[in-house]
Amino acid sequence: MGPLSGGRIHGTYFEVSLSGKETPSAEKEARLFFLRQRIAAGQIAVSGLNGRLKISFYSASPAPVRKTQLSFEKHPVPGLRLSHRRLGPQDWRDRWQKYFHLRNVGRRFTVVPERQSERFRERRRLPLYLDPEGAFGTGFHETTRFTLILMERFEGHFESFLDLGCGSGILSAAAGRLGARHIQAVEKHGPSLATARNNLRLNGVRAKRLFHGDLKNFRPGRRFDLVCANLLSSVLLENRCRIAGWVKRGGYLVVSGLLRKESREFAPAFAGAELRLQAGRHGRKWSALLFVRR
Repeated sequence: MGPLSGGRIHGTYFEVSLSGKETPSAEKEARLFFLRQRIAAGQIAVSGLNGRLKISFYSASPAPVRKTQLSFEKHPVPGLRLSHRRLGPQDWRDRWQKYFHLRNVGRRFTVVPERQSERFRERRRLPLYLDPEGAFGTGFHETTRFTLILMERFEGHFESFLDLGCGSGILSAAAGRLGARHIQAVEKHGPSLATARNNLRLNGVRAKRLFHGDLKNFRPGRRFDLVCANLLSSVLLENRCRIAGWVKRGGYLVVSGLLRKESREFAPAFAGAELRLQAGRHGRKWSALLFVRR
């Protein structure tokens, strides 16, 4: 992987990838590595074929690429290779179109790329209009998809919503579609927060407050009917008491970002005295859990 030079070239992106043999821990370790470089979860795209795994993020600036390259040289991820390449305007459009298409999620939602909005005709479903820009928070990964599926059971039955680690803003947009009137979201990655603001605008969500920061510095000033936290299990456990305290008594909490093999041990460790596990969704690799506050 050669050195980088120059700044941003209009209409191009850098693709930075970790690739190698698909193993139970490879995706988790790759995600952790990118998150340590302050790459937001919503910017990470996962693909795989014939037992090979490729996890990528895309950046319009070379600065995050240089930072990631230097970090990998000091702290490589065993079994994975880091690579990068510059995508020209057509390459980027091809990538974007490959990953992002009109797609149904659960019983109620259809994720609709902004450029394909005229194609949405389904009256029985709720559209989630998205422009991911440099991010890939498209709702297709198991962690986000399971969260949306657990959220849809509350349609018309919650007024306030808190989105912890909002990424592209897809969960906050979904909350607005489901009837929430008061929405707050927090995201520590500035560019992702800008993307979230745009996506909430696309979905007509106006009653919102978005905050730039991490959970330890976040002060929402109220409790919520429904809270969603699509974060790493270690972050969820570290902030369990704070997260539970933001849920109204009798309110609900959806947590995601858990490896399926972790979920059985995670649930009792996370629940404690205030939260009771009510339901869960489990996929090939990932899980999402629904708790109710006693």
